[in-house]
Amino acid sequence: MADYFFTAITPQGRKVTDVMQVDSVAEAHQQLVNDGYSEIVMHSDDISARYLTYDEKSKAVFTPKEFLEISNARGWKSFLVLSRILIKKGWFTKWLAGSRDLYE
Repeated sequence: MADYFFTAITPQGRKVTDVMQVDSVAEAHQQLVNDGYSEIVMHSDDISARYLTYDEKSKAVFTPKEFLEISNARGWKSFLVLSRILIKKGWFTKWLAGSRDLYE
């Protein structure tokens, strides 16, 4: 199984970006359709899903949307995206203050 990222409209009409563990992009798409999602955009293909792993440490820090944003950024943009996310989470301030536990 691999992590497949997607953005879709829920049956309740909310736009969500999330991740699911299945064996293929076709299976992921079919499961979303069966669950009533619409306007489905798959951000992973069968190759990238095997290499772009959303492990437990990543899940503890980043939402699926943030993880995708960081993964897709290149060059200086990756630094800016990561900085914006860490500032939003208050980690930059903790780092400046010398906090040993950024997960507090």
